[in-house]
Amino acid sequence: MMKLDRTPIKVLHIGADNIGYGGRSVIAFNLTQCMDNKRITNDFLVFADVKQKKYINALTDKGGKYVRIDLNGHYLKVLKEVQRSIQMKLLIERERYDIIHIHADNAYEAMRSIWSGRFAGVKRFVIHAHTTGSEKKFNILKRTIILICQRMLSKAGYLQLACSSEAAQYLFGNKTRNETIIIKNGIDTGKFVYSAITRRKIRDDLGYAQDQLIVGCIGRFSPQKNHFFILEIFSEILKKDPAARLMLVGDGGLKGQVEVSAREKKIFESIDFLGNRNDVSDLLMAMDVFLLPSLYEGFGIVNLEAQCSGLPCIVSTEVPDMVKVTDLVRFVSLSESPETWADKVCTEANANSRQGKEKELIQAGFDITFSSTRLQELYEKMGQI
Repeated sequence: MMKLDRTPIKVLHIGADNIGYGGRSVIAFNLTQCMDNKRITNDFLVFADVKQKKYINALTDKGGKYVRIDLNGHYLKVLKEVQRSIQMKLLIERERYDIIHIHADNAYEAMRSIWSGRFAGVKRFVIHAHTTGSEKKFNILKRTIILICQRMLSKAGYLQLACSSEAAQYLFGNKTRNETIIIKNGIDTGKFVYSAITRRKIRDDLGYAQDQLIVGCIGRFSPQKNHFFILEIFSEILKKDPAARLMLVGDGGLKGQVEVSAREKKIFESIDFLGNRNDVSDLLMAMDVFLLPSLYEGFGIVNLEAQCSGLPCIVSTEVPDMVKVTDLVRFVSLSESPETWADKVCTEANANSRQGKEKELIQAGFDITFSSTRLQELYEKMGQI
């Protein structure tokens, strides 16, 4: 039995190091900001400097910090894994964490952090599923390793969390998914309350006309977000409305290839590649339609943010049903043609009378305060064992 001879309970978050940009990293960070820091402190493991001071200050104000380890000097992946495990062990032993909260996309990703934590003497782990994943992108060896790790997780008895039942099934498998606790991906609804004044200002700043059709997508340039299909859809939109513009927010490994494809399609001049931004709430207000034809999603928290600001959302059927909190979400199959998607976008843009939906999200329990309070309760229960 762990005796709580000191307070607060110390939690280390692993797998949420892309603070301010990555979806699951933002979710993890937001969950910690509503906790009572006299009872829980949250540290985040990172592998590079956190550039935005607002996140550093916010975490420090809540009694937590960023702890960094460097993985430089080794080109072989296996050597980097060894280096990672050794440095994590030393860090965990030095800081004496009570709980390790692992944010993962697949079972192997979870298990490798568990091995490092157990090597350092930690016995209490939270495994948090954030996506439905896509096994097609892995070779047969990687898929086999993930399956083995999934079975190991199912027998370990660690606390299992997920943002949706689909994410729970993907990470933990059928045998234990019913034991998984769903922690809703809440947002700070107050940040996304629709403002017509903000909409006008941001459109002016970006050089948009107030009546111009602006289609937007916020997400990392990765295969999951399906940016090449977005370009096909937008090509069809331009046939209907040549003045329309596409706003792409985010960064990632495929950004350069997407830019090349846009030039080849001769639509590059109608697209704004805005990179990573810290004013997402304002950008959503400047849009007319939010487009997310993802190949897979554990949840897709940006859909909540878009709905909160009164923005119509055209999303793929691969996005979990629970993301539809309001009547603003329209699901479209990826088997449908780009023309069909374009028709949906234009129809919703013309039909929408912009009104914020923050009250509906709060009533549905998607305000971050509810999820944060629930997670704190789980931490404290673990601390009593």
